[in-house]
Amino acid sequence: MSKAVKKMLAKHERLVHSEGVTVLSHTQREKGEWIQHTIMVDDCDVPFKFRRVKNTRIYRGRR
Repeated sequence: MSKAVKKMLAKHERLVHSEGVTVLSHTQREKGEWIQHTIMVDDCDVPFKFRRVKNTRIYRGRR
């Protein structure tokens, strides 16, 4: 695990770091000046949501 990841996990104790998961769906919606991303990963019932200023590539099927 990289130094940046360890630092982030130490700062945010409830943060979960996952590697090697498969993205089942990825949606991007405009929400004001931001783009709201919603990602569903394999073996997880709760969506992962985050915001960015720009659109990004579609993550569906990636690890």
